[in-house]
Amino acid sequence: MDINPSHKIFIVQKVIVLNSKNNILVIRRSDTAKIRPLGWDLPGGSLEFGEDPKKVIKREIEEETGINTGQIELLDITSFLEEDKYTLMIGYTAYADKTDVKLSFEHDLYKWSTKDDFLNSDIPDTYKNFLKKI
Repeated sequence: MDINPSHKIFIVQKVIVLNSKNNILVIRRSDTAKIRPLGWDLPGGSLEFGEDPKKVIKREIEEETGINTGQIELLDITSFLEEDKYTLMIGYTAYADKTDVKLSFEHDLYKWSTKDDFLNSDIPDTYKNFLKKI
């Protein structure tokens, strides 16, 4: 593949946050979200140039859900190409210190989902593939 200056490279991080029952925290994007409005999502976000990945993912979890997590474990790394956009996605797992979630303005609903419900939901396949690795 030829390198073209117009190609965009994104690094995105997502985390599967589990509670004591091994249910997965799923959050719904608000109706004002630029990408996938009202779509179910995992906590996470983009990594900017020079940022430390583990510090960023911990911050994203706390900002988006109000949850603190202990150890965050690398789960998998995947990538995909969409037209001129190349995305590298890093998946993690973490355990929640509580099940009471305080959402940021970016999200409007949350739920604790079983693994089966998660795998059968309308959520991106990339996230489902992360869960299958646990």
